[in-house]
Amino acid sequence: MPELESSGVVTYYEQFGTGPDLLFLSGGDNTGAIWHRDQVPYFSERFRCTTYDARGVGRTRPLDSPPWPIELYGEDAAALIEAVCEPPVVLVGLSMGSLIAQELALTRPDLVRCAVLIGTAAGESAVMGDFGIEWMQAEVDFRRAGARTGWRTTTPSVTTTDSRSSGRRASTTSLCRACASARCRST
Repeated sequence: MPELESSGVVTYYEQFGTGPDLLFLSGGDNTGAIWHRDQVPYFSERFRCTTYDARGVGRTRPLDSPPWPIELYGEDAAALIEAVCEPPVVLVGLSMGSLIAQELALTRPDLVRCAVLIGTAAGESAVMGDFGIEWMQAEVDFRRAGARTGWRTTTPSVTTTDSRSSGRRASTTSLCRACASARCRST
């Protein structure tokens, strides 16, 4: 079981494939396995794909109690990149994973080649406030009690609305493929 111990956390991660590094950052209480069904098989043909369970989720073991600010999640991701990847890396974040990706891109741009952000927020709307802290604690308590959600692991998708897509539904595969073919291709 691959783990990385860093400041205040033992992070569970998995890597697949070879090539330039691509780090998947899951949303909310989703483990890194959310990316294993559709994204990892596709991208591992050309990239080394790293998935991980964020602090308080899945097999990752935090050594301190919540609340954990987004800055700390960013530090966890940076430590993982520095230990098991060859920066700069491509980041693909979903929801809270996108908030982590934004934090990483802003505070450690040396580690980031580009970022694909899905279902995210920025500025004041991204501030978690009391609701976020209560939700985070409820999730941690829920998981520690051995509970699981009934959700199936599915591929996240978004509806793009830019001029190139004509409003077509696009999976993260096609979004990241566009990123990889533009700026993210290893030189």
